[in-house]
Amino acid sequence: MKRWVFGCLIAIIFGIIFLFFKSGSKPAYLNSSISSKPSLEIKGFHLIETNKGEKKWELNASKADIYQKEIRLKEVRVKFFHPERAFGAKDESYLIITADKGNIEKETKDINVEGAVLVETADGALLKTDSLVWCAKKGVISTRSRVNFTKDNVAISGRDLEVDPEKETITLKEVRMVVRPDS
Repeated sequence: MKRWVFGCLIAIIFGIIFLFFKSGSKPAYLNSSISSKPSLEIKGFHLIETNKGEKKWELNASKADIYQKEIRLKEVRVKFFHPERAFGAKDESYLIITADKGNIEKETKDINVEGAVLVETADGALLKTDSLVWCAKKGVISTRSRVNFTKDNVAISGRDLEVDPEKETITLKEVRMVVRPDS
């Protein structure tokens, strides 16, 4: 008799657990919303990355939510600096990226931005896409999304962009280029 009662109790417990998972409700210790709250919220966020006393990049965001492994950002602006004036830039700030939102991976220092992403170079070139990644370890900016690049009378579109400022290389797939006559 005891075994039968014990078996029924186990069946009822498993039934309750099954109903919790099936209905989308979870016990408190399994609820991801508990860990999804930021440990700190900052309005007017400003962060500078340096290397040997020289600025590598400067980031501003209207809001930052600080989590254990990442910082989630809103209304992001990142200004990259390059002392060797890569790609013929006239001053040290050669690249400015703006986006609707983004995040910084704390461990790797990678910056991901998305939304209406706009990249402006010091020489007036513009690049538009919907997402972009700065890989801190490789020092490379990339996206798998479509990109549209314009400068003066040249328009270039493609996908799978990779920009390596140190090597001064740009890689782009499925390229389409239009050159308009000067007016």
